[in-house]
Amino acid sequence: MVKLVDILLFGIFFILSMGLGYAVLNRFDPTNLSALADTTYYGNIVLDGINGINGEYMGRLLLPYLGHLIYLIVPAIGTWHMANFSLLLVNSFLTALSAMMILKISLRVTKNIEYSLVSCMFFLLNFNVINFYLVGSIDSGYGFSMLLVVYCLECNKWSFLPLIAIVGCIAKEVFLPIGSSMILGWLVYDFYRNKHIEIIKVASFILFMIAGAITVISLDIYMGGNTYLYWDDLIKRTNPAFFDSNITSFLSNSIKFIFTIGWVLILAIPGLKKLPANIVISSIFSCSAAIFLGWWVGVGGADYARFIFIPGSFALSLASAISMLELLKRYSYEMKI
Repeated sequence: MVKLVDILLFGIFFILSMGLGYAVLNRFDPTNLSALADTTYYGNIVLDGINGINGEYMGRLLLPYLGHLIYLIVPAIGTWHMANFSLLLVNSFLTALSAMMILKISLRVTKNIEYSLVSCMFFLLNFNVINFYLVGSIDSGYGFSMLLVVYCLECNKWSFLPLIAIVGCIAKEVFLPIGSSMILGWLVYDFYRNKHIEIIKVASFILFMIAGAITVISLDIYMGGNTYLYWDDLIKRTNPAFFDSNITSFLSNSIKFIFTIGWVLILAIPGLKKLPANIVISSIFSCSAAIFLGWWVGVGGADYARFIFIPGSFALSLASAISMLELLKRYSYEMKI
């Protein structure tokens, strides 16, 4: 049941998200940046709807088309870029929902409101949220779908997983292998701990993969076989993309990785021991799948951070919050001495 405090907190997270993404309204246009080339495709759909579908990312319809509906009804506001504004509204809404989801799951797991609120702040202020979720991309929908999977697993609502598979795959096709990996990790831990797995959970997992596969294949057929599918790259590439042996390039990618998510990983390590083992294991499974896909298709250092953050956002945000607050408690205690 939604309470008034839920609405107020969501409103705060939404305003924070809009503020963090404000730059795309009249400071810069992400569609002009080569590093964010896919935003041009999403922007075309926001402007022209179905008629704007043309390009490599043709299956990622959900968020841009919602932005298109907003674009049609919202009048021009000053000097703001209205296509970016429309998609920012959608992204901010989903980012705020993601923060609320992290708050709810964190409170359920830790029974500690301080940990839960700070985990939301760690999530919202993460490099990947500011620079991908809120800059005309569709990662906010993919990320929210992953959090829905965590919520269903933690709250034992397995029957909802096939529906989430459909929504998540319309948002971004890679949700299928990464979401499946997260569920698989949960099942593996369940089997390790209990020496058996409930049939309903296995059935839900299978239905999740079937529903997701049907969704992705249907979109691909509808788009004339022109949608971008990660497994196409896996099949076409006979040899995996090896890490760059150039020391300068390696150092550059390492620095990018550290600045974007490396510090979060380090900070999260002490707090992970206070999280349920099934959440940690399932997050490791999904992050590992993301790393493998990124390695095979040859992404750079900052892209690894992006790939890891989305499936690991809950575990990393909460573990980082726990580590930080425990450090502050120790600092406060020493200051009193």
